[in-house]
Amino acid sequence: MTYAYCLAEAEDSHTAEYAVDEICYTSFEGTPSLEPLRAVRFVYGTKDAAAVRTGDSGGMALPAGPRISRLLFLQLSASDVIERTVTLRRQEVTVMPSKKVSESR
Repeated sequence: MTYAYCLAEAEDSHTAEYAVDEICYTSFEGTPSLEPLRAVRFVYGTKDAAAVRTGDSGGMALPAGPRISRLLFLQLSASDVIERTVTLRRQEVTVMPSKKVSESR
């Protein structure tokens, strides 16, 4: 199994984030070796500005990761054949604040 990554650079050119771009599988690295026959490709979409959450790590602001919008399932060949496409849809969810439950003994 092999993995390919895409990366996002910050404004100062350092790598801010890695995301999986493709996973190739059904390969064999023994003897005789076999090239992968299938893959999953990740297609990332953009987030609305209001949906981007920013965390903090070691004093550096880090925005939340990219949003996967589609998955492409491929049969690998000279002209990679898309066998299936899965489109992911997001649903807005309202989170209600939790109520403090007191214990009585």
